[in-house]
Amino acid sequence: MTARSGRTMTAEYVRNRGVMREQLPGVCHLCHHPGARTIDHIKAPAEWLRLYRTLAGVDGLPNLAPAHGTMGAGKHRLHNRCATCGKLCNQSRKNRPLRPAGRIW
Repeated sequence: MTARSGRTMTAEYVRNRGVMREQLPGVCHLCHHPGARTIDHIKAPAEWLRLYRTLAGVDGLPNLAPAHGTMGAGKHRLHNRCATCGKLCNQSRKNRPLRPAGRIW
């Protein structure tokens, strides 16, 4: 399975995404509003690779969190916009590092 970014989804990511989805909807780690139904990397894979020089651990539970965003692909894409701020937080962030505490997207 390949993510839109071109990076292959690992078995660890698929398994951990399933674990996290059992707890959704959750509070978005980006805007801090409820109703998040997608999963985001806290440290994006590109940032993880730059920091640790390996992708080992990037798909682990400590690096995943709920976020508002899109799910699926093509005509089956579902949008999970934040009901409070109206953003697709995960897509707004892209692969940039998190902003300093207290600043939202």
